[in-house]
Amino acid sequence: MRGILPEIARHAPDCKLVMISNPVDMLTWQALQLTGFPPERVMGTGTLVDSIRFRELLSETLSIHASDLRAYILGEHGEHQFPAMSVAQVGGEKIRNTPERRALFEKAANSGIEVFRKKGNTCYAIGQAAAYIIESVLQDKKRTVPMSVKINGFLGVEGVCLSLPVVVGKAGIERVLHPPLNPSEAGQFRVAAGAVRRLIETYL
Repeated sequence: MRGILPEIARHAPDCKLVMISNPVDMLTWQALQLTGFPPERVMGTGTLVDSIRFRELLSETLSIHASDLRAYILGEHGEHQFPAMSVAQVGGEKIRNTPERRALFEKAANSGIEVFRKKGNTCYAIGQAAAYIIESVLQDKKRTVPMSVKINGFLGVEGVCLSLPVVVGKAGIERVLHPPLNPSEAGQFRVAAGAVRRLIETYL
């Protein structure tokens, strides 16, 4: 990272960076520091794959196409991610948070581990996610997706990268959205921030 990213910044000073490797939140933060790029041009895949898996599982139980569901997994891509069920909805209706739906989140969160156990890697899902993001930039799609981005004061959190819903277009991260999380979710977001901050302090 220390050898590659400054060279990328020198040879392609106007590029957008999409960080994929784990721990993606820490590495997205490191990319910001090493390139000096503005935050809108440095993004990590974050909880995008987790959110896609979660919506697919929800769609099966709700009998509604996954693309019509607005449900995100936010926070850290890892142990401290959480489903933002208080703002999850379909067709303007809230999706109720039930134990069964919490179990779907747990299944989505653990599915990457299960794929790795059986195949030895998880390259296809993250490859598709990266292609989706790059297409959004190149074709100015203005898609709303959860991605790891620099947090500037949301819920009192600063100095880390975590996943929030963002609008992705030709400028990169064109808007960071701040959903009205309930107190429990806000607490989980702050816990995720603390976990990523400890990684940054330990390894960077």
